[in-house]
Amino acid sequence: MIGRAHFAFSDFDYCETEIPVAQPPQVLTIRADPLQIIRPEGDWGQPGRPEAGDNETG
Repeated sequence: MIGRAHFAFSDFDYCETEIPVAQPPQVLTIRADPLQIIRPEGDWGQPGRPEAGDNETG
């Protein structure tokens, strides 16, 4: 990326890249509802346990 330095880690050189791609219509972003972001992988369209009021403690 322009303006970013290369870096090395564990004897390997890295260079950041950025590839602009079209976003899917229902993309999750940092602005999404926090309870939606923590839903199980691949199940973002279904309410999770915290949203159903199943707030078990301990």
